[in-house]
Amino acid sequence: MSRILIAFACAAVLSGCAATPQTAQTGQQPTAQPTERSAKMRQLEAVKAACMKDKGFDYHPMIMDMKQAPAGDIKRISGDYAAMKESRAKEGYGVFYLFVHPDSRHVSKIDPGGRQEKPLTETQAKAMEEAGHACERKAVKEVLNRDLGNARNAMELGQRLLDATRKRELDGDPRLASLASAFGQCMKAKGYKVAQLNPTAVEGRGRMLFASQIPGVKEVENGGQMIRIGEATELTPRQAQPYLDREIKDALDDLECGKDFYAAYLPKKETIDERVRREFGL
Repeated sequence: MSRILIAFACAAVLSGCAATPQTAQTGQQPTAQPTERSAKMRQLEAVKAACMKDKGFDYHPMIMDMKQAPAGDIKRISGDYAAMKESRAKEGYGVFYLFVHPDSRHVSKIDPGGRQEKPLTETQAKAMEEAGHACERKAVKEVLNRDLGNARNAMELGQRLLDATRKRELDGDPRLASLASAFGQCMKAKGYKVAQLNPTAVEGRGRMLFASQIPGVKEVENGGQMIRIGEATELTPRQAQPYLDREIKDALDDLECGKDFYAAYLPKKETIDERVRREFGL
């Protein structure tokens, strides 16, 4: 999977990315701000490292450098119209912007890296992998009090819980449902295809539409949900520019139709997301 797709996925999975293309381009430096999520991650890695040491392996904890978003980003994710318009006029939904401006890609810092300093034999590597899975199970059990198998299972369960909570609390909100319907009808009147009018669907329509257009990536059904698989083709900036131009137009029309919806929807969504992220610490 390419770095582009990873960057996009990070925005969707538990909304946990540390920075945005806007941040990287403007040069704003967000202030480091430890959170409960990062504290739990440190606990998970500390328990795993101690467990690996007991099993005879030199494992270095991998700690994500969680940072507080700049004020402009906070306004944008809170549904502020002016902040959203400024961002969308430049980045669209943030999908093809990363292809056109590859220098804006943000890579979260890993310190100091979870790797062995000395080469391992095939037997040692297999033993280390098995120990790693066992120690992940131990860490998740001790820190999150969940018997989930490993950290990957914890994240997958967290994402499923997040999706279910969003649908229940956002799609079940009568005011948001009314605003979403008006939003969707407005987009239809502009000639856009809107398959569903529930709040979570109209909010994600544009982002999912352009993500599905990344060359090399296709959507398949899995357990009743549409997921994207494949490796994104590394488009050149010149090749990607027409995609971004269409994305920006779509995103600005989307905002004009949905400005009342976003002002009500995004703050509630962020409250839900933070609650689930805090529970899982991932």
